[in-house]
Amino acid sequence: MKRNSIWMAFMLLLAFTSCVKTEYHYVDNDLKVWFVDQDKADFMVRDQNDIAQVFHVDDTVVDMIPSGSYFLCFETDDDFCENIHQNGRVSYFVGDALRLSITNYYETSSHFSLYFYDVCFTIEVADDQFSCSECLDDRALGGTVPCTMEMLDFHEVNGKTYQDVMHFKITDFDAISSRNTFPSELYYAKHYGPIEYELGGKVRYLRE
Repeated sequence: MKRNSIWMAFMLLLAFTSCVKTEYHYVDNDLKVWFVDQDKADFMVRDQNDIAQVFHVDDTVVDMIPSGSYFLCFETDDDFCENIHQNGRVSYFVGDALRLSITNYYETSSHFSLYFYDVCFTIEVADDQFSCSECLDDRALGGTVPCTMEMLDFHEVNGKTYQDVMHFKITDFDAISSRNTFPSELYYAKHYGPIEYELGGKVRYLRE
């Protein structure tokens, strides 16, 4: 009887493990256009005091994030979600001034994390709709500040018109004025990345 029980348990385990489904969830091509193209990855920005800085954005890096489903300690699904990320640096700032990460979560929604200087704008994408109501203060141990986001069909900077632009604006003046690397406003275009931004509520930079 004991031997039969062991045999039944073994067969049950074998049945569960043999039925594990492996699925891969990839970032939609319509979202990949928000990464900076490599032929546009080196550019200059200039502030109202005529001080120029050089931006450099690395090529994208792709990872597959494992995530499984379980029933009674047995794995039933073996899922992998694609994550694409890209980093960028600018003169006179230590560390990454730009980090963009997009992950596909089981075909139902995608998640943007757009780090720019000291903050992280968290953007949810579902049914082709973009939304962002608060951002993370990256230097305040998890503190959040309110912000607004709108999608613009176009935005002009230095005589050049950029199509499809995300416009972020932080509405907490105390957070903005706390340090000169806190972005109070950001215009971010498809294929190009940052095209116009303001730091500390004082210094505005325009892409050249």
